[in-house]
Amino acid sequence: MQILMCLFLSFSGVGPAQEKPIVRFGILQDGPSPNFERDFLNLVKQEIRVLLERDFQVQFPGDKQPNAEFDLNQIRLSLDALLADEQVDIVLCLGALSTIEASQRGPFDKPVFAPFGIDPTLPMYPHAGESSGVHNFNYLVTPTNIARDVSMIKRMKPVDKVHMVIQDLFAQQIPEIKTFVEATFAAEGLQVAFIQVGSHPESLLQQLQPDIQMLYITPLIRFGNDQKRELFEAIKNQGFATFSMLGREEVELGAMAGLAPKSDTLRWVRRLALNVQRTLLGEDPGDLPVIFRENSKLVLNMATARSVSWYPAWDLQISADLINEDKTIASEKIDLETAIQRGLAHSPKLSAVALEMREAQAKIESAKALT
Repeated sequence: MQILMCLFLSFSGVGPAQEKPIVRFGILQDGPSPNFERDFLNLVKQEIRVLLERDFQVQFPGDKQPNAEFDLNQIRLSLDALLADEQVDIVLCLGALSTIEASQRGPFDKPVFAPFGIDPTLPMYPHAGESSGVHNFNYLVTPTNIARDVSMIKRMKPVDKVHMVIQDLFAQQIPEIKTFVEATFAAEGLQVAFIQVGSHPESLLQQLQPDIQMLYITPLIRFGNDQKRELFEAIKNQGFATFSMLGREEVELGAMAGLAPKSDTLRWVRRLALNVQRTLLGEDPGDLPVIFRENSKLVLNMATARSVSWYPAWDLQISADLINEDKTIASEKIDLETAIQRGLAHSPKLSAVALEMREAQAKIESAKALT
């Protein structure tokens, strides 16, 4: 309120117009990330400055940027401290965990922005139409959701059970997620099992069992891209199919498939900066839209698919973006009968048609025998 009053006085000619109101940002980070500061944090500060510095003195005090070291209790305490700090005017929760923490609170006495939502259908994100409906709180989330991914997994591959890989911190922070996910899979007639992952990729690899039909990879926020690339390579070498919730960016790292487009980081950050500006000009963050719309499309890593002996149906191939499509020289020559048998094994539709043809032939033979 003090900031808005200063801006009003400046524009109305009351008081010293040359004195811009100061806006001090507090920034909460989930934990250390090899790419976060270089690829995101500096861009956030830059875009906010570009948009606001004509009218405000923008400050990012170094002692108001706690890093919670991926500790849920520390995230809670750090958010408490920023909310109580009179030297912080606006709080930015720059992490998936801190976004969830802020989403479960409110209303707030100062603006809080949390741009790292995961799935808008998850129960902890507040909704009132297109906004959060919570005073002084705005989050951002793409339309990506678990139900859409599950539907595509079922279309891609004949499975009755999927193993969902989830960061252990999410499982701890959202106790109700297990019930929510089970209901989502059950709606598609599928079972789901959970594999919790800690701070090292080995914690996942050690839990892989031969009966796994599909791994559904949710955001592994503690891993950098190099670790993810090595992890997907190891999973592929063990013959497991993977579907990534993050979509294209992880398919390019070696996951087999995904629907979400690659993040448009600049557009995302500019949306955040615009929301901050709209707030400083008088709007309630709780009334601002939360959905960051993107166009989804199936992306397939054909090198991974070939390695795990999965061959997408023709309708999937022609509608998807294919990565590593180049064919390798066949190491095995097979005859037509073997090719047909393998096709039947990998295509439920073909198998059903073949069964119908066999049943029809049996009826014809039976009819002939009676004549």
